[in-house]
Amino acid sequence: MKKYWHKLSLLQKNVLLTVLVILTLVGSMGALSFNMFQNSMMSIFERQSFETGDAVLNQLDLEIVRDVAK
Repeated sequence: MKKYWHKLSLLQKNVLLTVLVILTLVGSMGALSFNMFQNSMMSIFERQSFETGDAVLNQLDLEIVRDVAK
């Protein structure tokens, strides 16, 4: 690697370092946006599961009240 690095001109070194920095930034932004997307999807699923869970509990409560009333 050192032999290859010394053969490069200053412009080539600058371009290579710039490309590496850009790829690092793009990768970190991609990971961050995926993490945010995953968190938002999880909150949507949790909210939806709470709503369906409440609906199931309400249905069970109604059935219990009807059975007790009989």
